[in-house]
Amino acid sequence: MTGLSGAATYNFAVGGGSATYHGENDCDFPNVIQRFLKENLSDTAGGKVFAPGGNTIDDLDNKKMCIVINFGLNDYFTGSLIENPADPDDTASYKGGLRACIARLRENFPHAAYIVMSPTHTGFFSNGRDIQSPQGGPLSAYVDAAEAAALETGAYFLDNYNDFVITDENLWDYLGDGCHPNENGHLAIAAQLPLNVVSLAGGVNCYLPNTNSNVFNARLYLIPSPLLLSSAAVRDSLRQEPDVEEIFRMIPLSSMSVVGIGCLSDRATIVKNGILNNNDFTFLKMQGAVGDVLSHFLDKNGQVVSHDLEGRLMSTPMDQLRTLENVIGAAGGPDKAEAILAVLRGGYLDVLITDEDTAQLLLEAEP
Repeated sequence: MTGLSGAATYNFAVGGGSATYHGENDCDFPNVIQRFLKENLSDTAGGKVFAPGGNTIDDLDNKKMCIVINFGLNDYFTGSLIENPADPDDTASYKGGLRACIARLRENFPHAAYIVMSPTHTGFFSNGRDIQSPQGGPLSAYVDAAEAAALETGAYFLDNYNDFVITDENLWDYLGDGCHPNENGHLAIAAQLPLNVVSLAGGVNCYLPNTNSNVFNARLYLIPSPLLLSSAAVRDSLRQEPDVEEIFRMIPLSSMSVVGIGCLSDRATIVKNGILNNNDFTFLKMQGAVGDVLSHFLDKNGQVVSHDLEGRLMSTPMDQLRTLENVIGAAGGPDKAEAILAVLRGGYLDVLITDEDTAQLLLEAEP
């Protein structure tokens, strides 16, 4: 998971764990939650904060928390009660254990994202079709209960049973012992986690025709607007539309942002797509522009060049770009060296990805 997402990942999994409460068993979800909160919360003037594994509060400052919950196989194996209709939060049942524990986590981490994963297929007990007790059911019944608990608690649900690469036919390729994931299984499960991709500017759909991802469970959010509007008034009006505003509210929440760096060349994407033309570039050069990020044109010192186009752009402001976490710029080639240097001088990037020759030109340039 860490390798795929770049997140700081903390594993609080306990072998033999169940969502169902069986008494003093340390492996059961209600007991795990109690210990987890006791060991990993620190008191501050602003309340309790999450500080696991010896981290200080500052180490995780402004980080977004995502809690992934995966129980079900051991509940099925032990024939645990699936649900108590008289008490939806009965922790002595599988669904009630999930509901009650998610509610307790939400009390402490109200702004976290919650993901409930269903159990996968298994090679045991006729591939999960046998019923282990009068109060239990087949494995598929626990999957259905996990989905219902996620829906009722507002958590995101990942169905690793019905909508996943692991099936009855191939489970031994992913589950080393018919139950526990091997390396291929862990990779497949991690790749199921949802990845939200948010555009930083309008007009992205004109050069991003294929929005499907074969690697991640990606959800794409594009600003529903052209990049360049006919006037500043039209831009300002469209910017206030709820569908546009929703995307702009998501941008500050990003854990990583990737931007390209353009130069004033007739090969530039913004020219190839017919948004600007060479006459526009001539005017911009006269204003001192040497390149652009998100179609904001910058002078050699990284300052935004004032011109009519700037007020018509549907794009994340450069001042806001400076405030985002982990901003990565990707650009290369000698013709972009001046533009890249301007972006670096402006302090917009945390990371630059470029080729060796361009990097050498940047090192030799004046600071």
